[in-house]
Amino acid sequence: MEEIETQTKRKLARWQTSFFFHSGRRYSRRYFDVIDQNRKESIGHLVDLTLEGMKIVGNRQIEKGEIYSFRIDLPKEVKGFREIFLKSQCVWCKKEPDAQLYFAGFRVLSITPPFVEIIETLIEG
Repeated sequence: MEEIETQTKRKLARWQTSFFFHSGRRYSRRYFDVIDQNRKESIGHLVDLTLEGMKIVGNRQIEKGEIYSFRIDLPKEVKGFREIFLKSQCVWCKKEPDAQLYFAGFRVLSITPPFVEIIETLIEG
């Protein structure tokens, strides 16, 4: 029973993170760009975000086990910030069969307190 509740919460978190910014009654999708701080380049867009991990979609393969320092750009200010900074490790990467896109899952290794609050705000909506 507990696992079903956890899965439901994650689905809700995905939905709310993906559609956090809305206009009136209709939600409009805004992308959360994920930047590799070492290479100073985008590696994709955020699909799912929790305090434990995240999933991104991009146009290049990510090596499993690699550690990244990420900056996640927010479409608008949340709690006084326009960006989230965190350190993550890639735990899986899969190519979408019908497209030139890759989905990658990351485990969050470290994140500082102001950004924890921002993520909680995104998840709670």
